[in-house]
Amino acid sequence: RRATVKRKVAVLVGFVGRRFHGFQKNPGVATVEEVLEDAMYRAGWASEANRDVLQKKHWARAARTDKGVSGVGQVCSVKLELPRGDAPGTVLVTMADVVDKWNQFLPDEVRVFGVLRVTGAFGAKTHCQSRRYEYLMPRAALEATRAPLDPSLGLVDHFNRVLAKLQGTHSFHNFTTVSRIGGKDVRRYVKSFQCEPLTLPGGRAYVRMTVFGNSFLLHQIRKMVAFALLQHVGDLPEDAMALALLPGSDCGIPPAPGHGLLLTACDFAGYNKRFGDRPELLPQGLISVYPEHQPVVAQQAEAFKQQKIYPSIVEVEETATMDFEQEQHAAEEGAPTAMVRWLDFMREQHVPRIVEELQRIRADRERWYGGEPAAAAASDEDAQAG
Repeated sequence: RRATVKRKVAVLVGFVGRRFHGFQKNPGVATVEEVLEDAMYRAGWASEANRDVLQKKHWARAARTDKGVSGVGQVCSVKLELPRGDAPGTVLVTMADVVDKWNQFLPDEVRVFGVLRVTGAFGAKTHCQSRRYEYLMPRAALEATRAPLDPSLGLVDHFNRVLAKLQGTHSFHNFTTVSRIGGKDVRRYVKSFQCEPLTLPGGRAYVRMTVFGNSFLLHQIRKMVAFALLQHVGDLPEDAMALALLPGSDCGIPPAPGHGLLLTACDFAGYNKRFGDRPELLPQGLISVYPEHQPVVAQQAEAFKQQKIYPSIVEVEETATMDFEQEQHAAEEGAPTAMVRWLDFMREQHVPRIVEELQRIRADRERWYGGEPAAAAASDEDAQAG
């Protein structure tokens, strides 16, 4: 009989995205999946016959991430080949053994926090119900305003008022890279989008945005951050967000830099509720990086974020040469951080065009519908619902 037995598992992963061209495997460039796969073979959890073909191992990921984006809440599903035990249906290693040996062959910027037994039908992408991300940037970016803010609101409160306009169900066609304009495939539900102050080591003043939604389109979060910041600092008109969210409108929005974005959690509430009382499937607990579900995993993930990801973000902000649309912008001693340099670049290269496009959208809507853009948006929403 075979010396190994296949076991479907969920893998909880953290990674610093700085040197990777995204999470998903992509021939010719460095990716997190490629590193995970190589370590999986070297640890002995996959056969040589299936090497370099993730589909044969039923591999799936809960979320995709762009170049430079980090994460502590990624979940992947895969069939591992584990040494068979003497008793039927048993294996000779624990899931903790699998984690330890897998990590032995991983670089320091990639970690496996946990491996959990799941049902054969489990898929990380199909069973994931929502994702949570953070975006970090220096507070100086919020302070680079060109217009006076509401004196009754603090700096972060004013920015939160802008972010709140992105909450709810909208057509995010202007906040992604797709071929269709205003179709139902670009409608997404953002459950919450909030910002809070954050002090990093050395007294560095940052802000941390947290966005929570069912799923996100390609570049959606980075484009939402970019547009919200431009409106907050006064580069865009007050009705800019309403205009950009109008179904059928066309406004090109460049994404904010990727290094400040990190995936912090993938939610499997439905799966956990259904199978959480079956200890033979989930002997270590629920599929989660939340402390109330997986305290040890949560502690490791938080430590990795504080010790690896946050310092990497700061280093890029303060020292790295940034590539803004193939234009190199080097960091110099005493120069503004990368996010402030990006904001200056946007003001020079894109803001005039965006304002012009918004003016055109406003004029078209007023001509077609009369009244304010909000009324036009309501008319379009009703039409789509019908």
